[in-house]
Amino acid sequence: MAFTVNRVKKTVMGDMRMVVLSCTADTTTGSIETGLDRVYGFSVGPISMSTSSYAIYPNALAGGTAAAGYVAVTGFTAADEFQLICFGT
Repeated sequence: MAFTVNRVKKTVMGDMRMVVLSCTADTTTGSIETGLDRVYGFSVGPISMSTSSYAIYPNALAGGTAAAGYVAVTGFTAADEFQLICFGT
C-alpha cells in the first residue's frame, strides 16, 4: 500500500459531504480513496513533512486515470504525515 489512510471525521455541510483523512506516505506516489462519490475541493494540513514540493489531483488515480472519489498524490517522501480534508458529494 502506498499510503496509510485513516478516516478521522466524516460530516455534512449544507449539500456537501466532508471527510478528514489522516495520511502517512509509504512511497512517493499513490491513490487515496476518500469515500466520496466526487471530490470538488480539498485542503492539505501538513503534520510532519520533509518535502515541500508535492502535487494532489482530485478525482484521479496515481497513474493519471480519471477516477471519481479518489485523490492522486505524488512527490511525497516516505513517512510524511498530513491531513487531507476533502469536500464533495
